[in-house]
Amino acid sequence: MDLLAMLSELNFLETKKIYNRPSIVDFFHNRSRCGIYLLHFSDGTYYIGQAIDIPRRYTQHRKKHNDITHISFKNVKNDDLNSYEAEAIRKFESKFQLRNISLASAPAMDADLDELLHPDRQSEWLEEKIPSVIFKKRIVDKTLRSKYSLRFCDLKRNSFFIEQILPVLKKYVSICIPEPYLTEISFWGSSCLPAHESTTTIEIYSRINMYWQEVFTVGQMLEQKLPLFSWHLSKKIIASHLGENFKSTFKTYKTIEFDDHYYESGGFDQFAVYIYDTDEAMLLLDNNSIIEAIKNFNLRCMRKGAHIHAPYHCMDLADLILP
Repeated sequence: MDLLAMLSELNFLETKKIYNRPSIVDFFHNRSRCGIYLLHFSDGTYYIGQAIDIPRRYTQHRKKHNDITHISFKNVKNDDLNSYEAEAIRKFESKFQLRNISLASAPAMDADLDELLHPDRQSEWLEEKIPSVIFKKRIVDKTLRSKYSLRFCDLKRNSFFIEQILPVLKKYVSICIPEPYLTEISFWGSSCLPAHESTTTIEIYSRINMYWQEVFTVGQMLEQKLPLFSWHLSKKIIASHLGENFKSTFKTYKTIEFDDHYYESGGFDQFAVYIYDTDEAMLLLDNNSIIEAIKNFNLRCMRKGAHIHAPYHCMDLADLILP
């Protein structure tokens, strides 16, 4: 699909050339300024956003970007801005490269992660069947370590966690996090007995978090006395290997469940997988398609920005799960 066809499908029927213009207020004289807009950049990337006052929003963008060439706009009522913006991002990113971070799956951007881990090493890690660990020096943060030491002692005394959960958690970290020693705290973290909504039916032992969201959660279903494992991963990667009906591929798993749940911070290209059996969880982490989908999704999250939940990272737990 070419750009004009996509703009037509999304009802962006008006595009203006605005390169080097300090203002676009004359385009919106005596007309509605509320709607969804698409910025075109000189490098062939785009940005989709919403604005109540588009001339003012454009002025804000221009302070950060000096390579805006065109703007496409459509009027949308204030109450409908969120839904229209989400729909436009979902459709547009399937064919074109967006600079959006929130809602977008793989934004076009330089990443802070590149300063720590060279892009060539990131690419190598994605291709490795058994990821190597080159950097093994850890950050020393005594204050952060002491913060959750008592909570960790409670977790370490839990035999269910040690026997049923810990092996899967260790396997996940060794395979699915790029250079986990180097990127610890700044780009990923492991919480210890985090607070959650339901405490009567589920106990959450830990969440692996990246950027603004969880990517792997482990716990116990208390009434059934079953382990709980929950992953977020790329649906597009799975579908590219196994087809759109990929769920049938996993019919031999007795406890597996799928959910289209996603976090806006990680973009639309994600879904959740649940398993309630330790052996099946370990088996899932041997599946090449699953691993590729997890690794790609995790790296995308890390490239979006810093680990926002870094203050909740449990360094004692990381002692156990780092390879």
